[in-house]
Amino acid sequence: MKQPILWIISGKAASGKDTVGSLIADVVSRHHGVSTVRRYSFAARLKTIEAGVWGPVGTDYADKARRRSRYIALAAAVRAFDEDAWARIVYDQIVADQPDHAIITDCRYRNELSLFMASTAIIGIPVRVEAPQSVRAERMAARGTSWAEYEPFADHVSECELDDQITVRPWSVIVNDGTDAELRATVEKFVEMSMEVPF
Repeated sequence: MKQPILWIISGKAASGKDTVGSLIADVVSRHHGVSTVRRYSFAARLKTIEAGVWGPVGTDYADKARRRSRYIALAAAVRAFDEDAWARIVYDQIVADQPDHAIITDCRYRNELSLFMASTAIIGIPVRVEAPQSVRAERMAARGTSWAEYEPFADHVSECELDDQITVRPWSVIVNDGTDAELRATVEKFVEMSMEVPF
């Protein structure tokens, strides 16, 4: 059985995790002859449960941001019984699907990262996306929300637990504070470097 390569992306809100995930998918598809690239999310099942109780999520970013407190509470309730529960759902799906490359854009906890990095069935590549607070605040405003709405959650463990990746794995950090072209060039270089490592 082949080992899917999993890009495990972490970062604070509005740092550009989804954008980096999309760029990685594009780069490995275009330049590395990869036939299957699939995206996964720890929060997908969580959001389905939340929407089942409080209704479908609106298409605007502001509605998604307002639901953040419920997402955090629901996730914590499950983690209190089994901290690996959300990660295991995604892990089992990736192992079952066997894509060439898999991408997760919402890794938030150390145990989630550790579960995938320790696996012999998956090759994990951690990616940390960083952006200054001022840049993140501008992005939030452009999406129709504000820093003030986000600020109560800024110090929550789900936002901060993987901050140490900047020093633990400095080579895994992608700084997203420039233009789209600059970010693409950074991601292309990062993917090239990562793919050169013998797995």
